[in-house]
Amino acid sequence: MARYRYSIGGSLDHQNPTYVKRKADDELYNALKNGEFCYVLNSRQMGKSSLRVKMAKKLKQEGFKCVSVDMTKISSYGSAEEWYGDLMFMLLQGLILDQKVNFELWLQECSYLSPLQKFNQFIETIILSQLQEKIIIFLDEIDSIIKIKFKDEFFAIIRSFYNQRSENQEYERLTFCLLGVATPSDLIQDKTRTPFNIGQAIELKGFEFSEAQSSLTQGLREVVDNPEEILKEILNWTGGQPFLTQKLCKLVVEKADSRTPNIEQIVRTYIINNWKSQDELYHLKTICDRILQDKKSSGRLLGIHKQVLTSPNQTLKADDSYDQIKLRLSGLVIKKDGNLEVYNRIYQAVFNLNWVEQELANQRKFYHENLVAWLKSGRTDTRQLLSGEILEKVLKEAEEKRLSDEDQYFLNASRDYERQELKQAKEKATKIIQLAQQGTKIERKGRESLELFSHLQLAALRDAIKVGEDLHQLRKEWQGLMHNEPDSIEDLVSTSPHLALQQILSRIREWRELNDSSGGITNVCFYPTGEYLATASRSSGTITFWEFPNQEVIEFKAHADVVWSVCFSSTGEYLATASEDGVAKIWDYQSLKLLPSEEISDELGIFYLIPNMQINSNNRTVKVIGVIKELYKFIGNSGRRAISLCLSENSKYLATTLNNKDATIWNSKSQKIMTLKGHSHNITSICFSPNSQYVATASDDGTAKLWSIPDGQEVRTFRGHSEGLTSICFSFNGEYIATGSTDKTAIIWNLQGNEEKKLSGHFRPITTVCFSRDGKYLATASEDSTAKIWNWSQGKEINTLTGHSGWVTSVCFSPNSKYLATASGDGPAKIWDLQGQKLETIAGHSEGVWSISFSPDGKYLATVSDDGTAKIWDKYHHEIVNLTEHLGQITRLSFSPDGEYLAAASDDRTAILWNLKSKKVKILGKHSDKLRSICFSSDGQWLATASDDKTTKIWNLPGNKVITLMGHSDWVTSVCFNPNDQYLATGSVDKTVKLWDFEGKEIITLGEHFEQVWSVCFSPDGEYLATASADKTIKIWDKSGRELINLRGHFDWVRSVCFSPNGEYLATASDDGTVKVWDLQGNLLADFRG
Repeated sequence: MARYRYSIGGSLDHQNPTYVKRKADDELYNALKNGEFCYVLNSRQMGKSSLRVKMAKKLKQEGFKCVSVDMTKISSYGSAEEWYGDLMFMLLQGLILDQKVNFELWLQECSYLSPLQKFNQFIETIILSQLQEKIIIFLDEIDSIIKIKFKDEFFAIIRSFYNQRSENQEYERLTFCLLGVATPSDLIQDKTRTPFNIGQAIELKGFEFSEAQSSLTQGLREVVDNPEEILKEILNWTGGQPFLTQKLCKLVVEKADSRTPNIEQIVRTYIINNWKSQDELYHLKTICDRILQDKKSSGRLLGIHKQVLTSPNQTLKADDSYDQIKLRLSGLVIKKDGNLEVYNRIYQAVFNLNWVEQELANQRKFYHENLVAWLKSGRTDTRQLLSGEILEKVLKEAEEKRLSDEDQYFLNASRDYERQELKQAKEKATKIIQLAQQGTKIERKGRESLELFSHLQLAALRDAIKVGEDLHQLRKEWQGLMHNEPDSIEDLVSTSPHLALQQILSRIREWRELNDSSGGITNVCFYPTGEYLATASRSSGTITFWEFPNQEVIEFKAHADVVWSVCFSSTGEYLATASEDGVAKIWDYQSLKLLPSEEISDELGIFYLIPNMQINSNNRTVKVIGVIKELYKFIGNSGRRAISLCLSENSKYLATTLNNKDATIWNSKSQKIMTLKGHSHNITSICFSPNSQYVATASDDGTAKLWSIPDGQEVRTFRGHSEGLTSICFSFNGEYIATGSTDKTAIIWNLQGNEEKKLSGHFRPITTVCFSRDGKYLATASEDSTAKIWNWSQGKEINTLTGHSGWVTSVCFSPNSKYLATASGDGPAKIWDLQGQKLETIAGHSEGVWSISFSPDGKYLATVSDDGTAKIWDKYHHEIVNLTEHLGQITRLSFSPDGEYLAAASDDRTAILWNLKSKKVKILGKHSDKLRSICFSSDGQWLATASDDKTTKIWNLPGNKVITLMGHSDWVTSVCFNPNDQYLATGSVDKTVKLWDFEGKEIITLGEHFEQVWSVCFSPDGEYLATASADKTIKIWDKSGRELINLRGHFDWVRSVCFSPNGEYLATASDDGTVKVWDLQGNLLADFRG
């Protein structure tokens, strides 16, 4: 039994019978024997040290000089001098050179050197000089030195030993093998240094049954009947994790109560249940500590683990992000078939969803319950969101942490909601002040009505009625604003308006009481001269005329249903009525005869109609658009003239147009006071500003004009539409004007005549534009039978665009900055305007499109597809060229600045140049791996290519001169010339961006991204550089390498970044399926979901 004792702690000696040989054994042996620098970086208790012992013994037997250093035995708290001294002494001892070399004397002779240079000399003048064999240095537990100040220089000099092989053959005898719980990026974190980019990674996986059968069944045979089946069940629980597998074998030997033991019972009794007290040698606790010890990243790691547990089949797509790798190094999850999954069933049982939620709750000191309730509500319960001091405190703490997606969404939602609440509170306060001012004005008008009564009774009555109506409207607005204080309006307005009306009615001698026994009066209208009053009935369909001073009454049946509106023409000749029966009628007032429709002409006069009704009379329609005192339009028979009218907010003026080039302004007495002349075609729409100081007109001549009131002077002309205008509207704050046009667009202007936004999305003429009362939104209606709601300041249609269904892989602005082209793995490329309207879908490739580019003159578009072809399209998106000269898959395209050449990068390691005029083709020399990116210099004389071979090459256009840029430690994914052609930028999977001069010299390294950099792009003026990364962020840098802005908003890798040609916007494309447009202040302007 002792012979087959299972080992569950420390490294196994090379003769231990329970040692399991794995695939990694052969890989490491062959690599070291061939002189390859190697690293075995994995989670704890995976057998790294046992593997090191086994390899060292085997290689020593073959004549290699091997030495192993446990880095935990060197103090990390001493000086660099002491640390390097201890390391060198341990190497001397391990290689049995301590008796041959007087180490103290050597140290004295090298006292003038820095500790790093001493180590360099030690390797060259002692190790390589004293030993003639091949030397392998194993450095174990390297994660123990990650936090020492000078570890970057230590790993950098190890890398230099490898690089010196090209100059000094002696270094070919020296090989290092690094083992520990770390990533290659952890070894050198100084972004100004070249990363640790050498050596072969050895992947150390768990035990497979075929590997473990011969070693681990030996001890089981004496206690169980079927050791092979028991081992399979053990591996089913442990997933082959070495420590747990050895431990469970040991437990079976010690705890089995029969020769057919219940493995699940043993696992639950001795490992899972009360695991903290049973976790000998701290295996499970080590995993727990690896996840929780770093407070800055633990929330993120817990969030990823929760995603794994709650995802279908409990797997999550692996993206090799920094945080996913950290979680894998904890040992809790592994990467399998491109997905993350929990390593084994034991880990699933211990680190389950309840454990995750509890640990997250411990970290969410102030908001865990709120977040849980918010998630349960489907992220709709705004009552759970944080605000005030708590939100400020949590956000401040979060600045230093990498949170889970759930936490980040919650805090973003809280921040956005608080901003919205503050804005609404400010708007409410402003409205309260406005209503208070209106209340004071109404109060004053009530008193004035009483004073007027003594000499103008009828005028006083009309004023009192108007004041009463104003008070009623004010009360409604106040109660809508102050939900919990409905009576507080009385603090603003006393009883004077009501008192004035009561006293005036009771003291009028000429009038009798207006009684309507048929159900109430719905509307009232004075005859233009003030001699008559007409009222409309609620239930009888009648109109009643009241004549004074002799109090005569005339009543007649006008409609079959409730009459809602009655109105005299401005001349008094005609009367208009509108009813619930859906009919509007015009009557001759003298005879009370219904006017035949064919006799209705535009000269009938001006009518005031109640809003929010649609009234039909034969073939005539009154369209009521907006709210009270908004725009009305009469549309008659073909050839009839259209009438547009608008009442000013202060009710002093009425503006009308009779389908001609002029507009007329009337006063409240129906007297024409001015004519507005200036348009070259018919005026189609007219609108007063809210303060009644301006009137705006829209015309078929394609312009809008702003006029001042009451002098009628033309203030400004608005030009921007390509066809006639159909509609015009002021925002409620009076700061903006919206126009709609037959060119299918709406434009928002400021009063200085500048275009703020242009909204495109309708495919037929726009008939109506209307602002929301809060000014945030604009509604447009169109002949395409649709209405759209826009967040106009962002240029966004509120409804989400649907177009692409897969990753958006490439984005490019048109040269005029008006359009965006996007490419996606779902197939077609798409063209959008900057308001998010998809204009065209370019179909022609048989598979996904991965790159898209406009020609410099905007006439052509080039696409690259997974189907192995590149295509060029004309401006009508007809395919004109199909490029197939490459042997491999084309990955990127680039037009020359003059548009004469198209360059393509391919995974066949070549770049190819097409002369688009002569159709000639030239193939440039090869990289040693596939090309990822290609770019012309601004003068068109140079071409840069970026490759998976970790280099960038600069070619002159003939292709006979090449400069190679070397410095990245992984694939170079993107390259871009600075517009002044003084230098170029490259981005890499090694997470860095580098700037280079044309001689191939590295100028600076920018290394603030946490994950791979996939795209780099200079602004047109060369002042800024934008970079996009798999860390889901976009960074904007100045030309000195200083980070200016960090853009967050995507939820997956950002694949492409592009400046607009005018330098005002930045477009980004992401694996989350969206394209976003930003300004250079970091504000998100548009979000296209495709």
